Amino acid sequence: RRMGLSPYLVEADLETGVVTERLPLPEATTFPRVSPDGDTVVATLGEPLNTVGRGSLSRGTFGVWPLFDGYAFPVWSPDGRQLALEKKEGAHMPMYLGDVATGTARRVSPADGQFWPGAFSPDGRRIALSTLGDRGVWNIETLDPITGARTPVIMEIDPEVTTRYPSWSPRGNLIAYDRTDVRGTLYL
Repeated sequence: RRMGLSPYLVEADLETGVVTERLPLPEATTFPRVSPDGDTVVATLGEPLNTVGRGSLSRGTFGVWPLFDGYAFPVWSPDGRQLALEKKEGAHMPMYLGDVATGTARRVSPADGQFWPGAFSPDGRRIALSTLGDRGVWNIETLDPITGARTPVIMEIDPEVTTRYPSWSPRGNLIAYDRTDVRGTLYL
């Protein structure tokens, strides 16, 4: 969207290239995710990044979801019954698993550090996430949402590199992620 205009969730037809504005979103809405039912949308609302919004594509509605107040960056489970969420707790952002029907959430990562959910595996048995370790280095791991067991996928050694936003392939055999070198270049 152009500067100064309200953000929208858009639908892009991959065959025709037609882009349709489907749902108006509040300013500063980030990381919208459409549920497996294809209708419900969740996203993080504005600053200070501790409010989850929910809406419906069919009804054209979107607003604060009080059920998950204090959480951010929701990620749907494949069955649509759970959300992986972050919760800011001081300098840390542990990951929680929230029940969509009841709003109850339980921490599934360690309390200390940054644990950013990226995507559930297609079978729902693992969550790919970005972690910021005690050495100040971003890594990609998977986490078992039942036991909390973590498995390293990409272990960076360079603090000038970030690895974030992991996403599973539909078959569950690959994880794609963003790797960015944050060193600047000076040209004269």
